[in-house]
Amino acid sequence: MRGLFTKGCAPLVEAIARARHVFSGESTEIYHAWNGAKAGYHRIEIQFGLAI
Repeated sequence: MRGLFTKGCAPLVEAIARARHVFSGESTEIYHAWNGAKAGYHRIEIQFGLAI
């Protein structure tokens, strides 16, 4: 979980901003594989809403 922002959210936000999309302010995380608080690996889907 330590790298969720640096390895997940931050690169995604940067890519969306480079593509000149506008964020709607909505976001969510979907935990497809939660292996416990101390596990080294989880499968998490990060979603950001985009303005129309």
